[in-house]
Amino acid sequence: ASARRWRPARGATSTPATRRSSRRHRRATPRRRRRAPERAGPNVLLNYGASDALARVARLATGASIVFGFPLVFSGFYDSATRLLPPAWETSLQKRRGARRTLGSLCLVLLTAQVALAAGDIGLPAGLAGSLLGGFVVYVLPAMIRWPNAGAVGRVGCLMLALLGVGLGLLGAQQTLSAYGLI
Repeated sequence: ASARRWRPARGATSTPATRRSSRRHRRATPRRRRRAPERAGPNVLLNYGASDALARVARLATGASIVFGFPLVFSGFYDSATRLLPPAWETSLQKRRGARRTLGSLCLVLLTAQVALAAGDIGLPAGLAGSLLGGFVVYVLPAMIRWPNAGAVGRVGCLMLALLGVGLGLLGAQQTLSAYGLI
């Protein structure tokens, strides 16, 4: 094998000796690590500077998503909340679409706003909901949909998939709880 000869690049002023000494210098001096911010807030979009244009656009998009998505979520919430009432009250609310429904909706919106204002950090409920519902939607729900039409081997696969979803959902919930020091 032929020995490679060192050739300086065009315009380069370093020699093998100076490169070796700079390597020694690099080994002798400790590297400075970039430090992460002391505390990052739970709302990632607030960690960016106020003058960052892309962060402003992301904040506006998030706000628009909340404003325009809230009626869809609230409709399901209202229907579920009225089903928790005694049957006579539920039918009364369903028959009357006027003042009682408006009053009930207003009370539920105020209750939701009060809970949102009282909660300083929604990371715990969001983490629990994400881990449990994520495992359910990704693993358990497809297994439940496939179950009625599956054969014997298919049902074993559905059962294994559902058990995997339950296990991963519980693991995610455990990780969320341990991150908040509750376990």
